[in-house]
Amino acid sequence: MLLEATSNGHCALPLGKLKLAATKLLEVGEAPVEQALSQMLTGGSLLLEEIDGEPLIFLPHLRRAEEGIALRIKRLAGGTTTYPQIHFGKAVAWCEGRTGKTLAGLVVHSGKGSFRITEADAAGDWMAVADSSNRLLIYSLSSGQQTEKLFGRRPVISGASGLLAAQNERGQLTVYDLGALAKRDEYVLTSPIVFVEFAPDGKRLFVLTAKQSAYVLEVTYKAAAAKN
Repeated sequence: MLLEATSNGHCALPLGKLKLAATKLLEVGEAPVEQALSQMLTGGSLLLEEIDGEPLIFLPHLRRAEEGIALRIKRLAGGTTTYPQIHFGKAVAWCEGRTGKTLAGLVVHSGKGSFRITEADAAGDWMAVADSSNRLLIYSLSSGQQTEKLFGRRPVISGASGLLAAQNERGQLTVYDLGALAKRDEYVLTSPIVFVEFAPDGKRLFVLTAKQSAYVLEVTYKAAAAKN
């Protein structure tokens, strides 16, 4: 399952998501899965690491590879360049003209490195960018302009309903209506949230916590009420 996740660019999976997927795939209860995970962690065939309060399961060789790549990038970033300065806007326009494809819909300005981008999600005409200052920068992909600044992390957008779900404090989940740029609802759960996903139609929100509690929240009625 972890190897399969690498095809989607993942070096690790959240512990809760991995256990949930394993129980469904193997059609067994939680106890055998937790026992197998414990044995593999003890034996060193898997690694457990907590990042930003979320427990993640790594394959050891992928974790080493990730660390090696990070060290090389850090070394390159600290060195001097041997190529001339590139004008980003002109370079994008040149590439788009040569390929006929849109390579960039927007540019996020980080204030000369005053913050760093930590996560992002996009759907429909919206893109939400989370930064290291616990802000959510909301952009319109059609115009490339920033439309709002919210607070939170781990954004998840539904293009179907135009809703954004974002986490704040431990176990706290806030839902925003991107069309109205307003907060629609807030949920406070008893344990950290490890996974959030909208249904394809955007009418429901699936939430999984670190204690393996699963919630299906009806969310679109809030957005509908706001339009009336």
